[in-house]
Amino acid sequence: MLRLDSNMLYQAVKSVMPGLPTRRNFLPIIDNIFVSGNGKLELSATNLEIVIERTLNIQSEQDFMACVPGKTLERLSKNASGEVTLSTPETGKLHVEDARGSQDVSAWADSTDFPSLPFAIGSLVGYSQVHVKEFIDTCKPLLEKTDGSGERFNLDCLNFNKGRIEATDGHRLAFTEASWIPETIKSLIPYDSMKRALKSLETIKKGNPEIIVDFHSEGILINAGELTIRIKTRQGDYPDINKVLPQKTGDPCIFDKTELTKALKLVGLMTSTRNRCVKMLVENGKATVRCDNPDLGHGQTRISYSGSPEMRFVGINVDYLMDALKSQTSEHVAIQITASTDAILVNDEVVMPMRDAVKPEDRDRMRESYKSEIPELDPDHKHDWLADVPEQFYEWKWNRRGSMFAGTWRRKAA
Repeated sequence: MLRLDSNMLYQAVKSVMPGLPTRRNFLPIIDNIFVSGNGKLELSATNLEIVIERTLNIQSEQDFMACVPGKTLERLSKNASGEVTLSTPETGKLHVEDARGSQDVSAWADSTDFPSLPFAIGSLVGYSQVHVKEFIDTCKPLLEKTDGSGERFNLDCLNFNKGRIEATDGHRLAFTEASWIPETIKSLIPYDSMKRALKSLETIKKGNPEIIVDFHSEGILINAGELTIRIKTRQGDYPDINKVLPQKTGDPCIFDKTELTKALKLVGLMTSTRNRCVKMLVENGKATVRCDNPDLGHGQTRISYSGSPEMRFVGINVDYLMDALKSQTSEHVAIQITASTDAILVNDEVVMPMRDAVKPEDRDRMRESYKSEIPELDPDHKHDWLADVPEQFYEWKWNRRGSMFAGTWRRKAA
């Protein structure tokens, strides 16, 4: 029998819940939380790829152990009030009692069937110390860049590689320097396991405690005091990102993040679900963003940038570039464009180009538009920008949508 505060019990159960499997599995017992009162309260949950354990230094009057359905235990602890008493008066039952009453939860008949924990993760290779908030803020943005579908085995991972964390889904690539990762470490952490670990660490984020990350040959161990997380690493090779990183030649183009986002949204309206390509031409402080759609027409806008005056031309998936901009926290972004066939570097994020969608005649057409009297599109004034265009030079061509904003314009024949 063991007594503790209901809120303390709820926080402990909440921290191990991410370890439970989310889909039906071949081992029904792991749908339960293993509860043990052997001198102290221990809660454990696993899906056989990750183990999350929470220990509370509360003395129990009598030893007990049980396997209780995780969601049921979470609901009971959340709705309990005051002091809670846990005990197992009979086999297959967990007795939960608070000031308002008591409940007997049907538990797994034989808790000894629960998988032996912790599982082996090999020999220690290296370790590091980092604050939990820094760990979460470093890993969480990179999870969005991995292939979370699980269809591509090694791309469904975060690659901890010699002081750097890398993530890619085959189209986008992101990396960040992490000084707390030893230079000798190379580990592949599965997407699902890291996502569960971060969700568990969020429960102890308050106070920003320091955690110890032990890197083993077959897994990692995250020690956060009362909370312990073990993750099995994936064995295999990860793509060498140095082969796709563009060579930094010349100065990057510095864009205002808000202006570039609005321009991409504007031109992106003319793309289709089959082809999300937009073309970008940068030259002499002006960047032209254009989309040619055989069904809808074309859309084009220009924005200013600072930096390299050299001419660059590239085709890119508008969704991938928008995702890269969305993850940037600064007001300005540095975009490195070297050639139409090379990857594009957006700060510390890499976006692969659409090589087959770029043709020399497209570049020439966009360069010619500089010589005309076409005004710059203002995304905030979608319907009145044509007012400044001399009527004798331009006409408006309506498209099937019947919308000025979704239409296209062209220069009148002489």
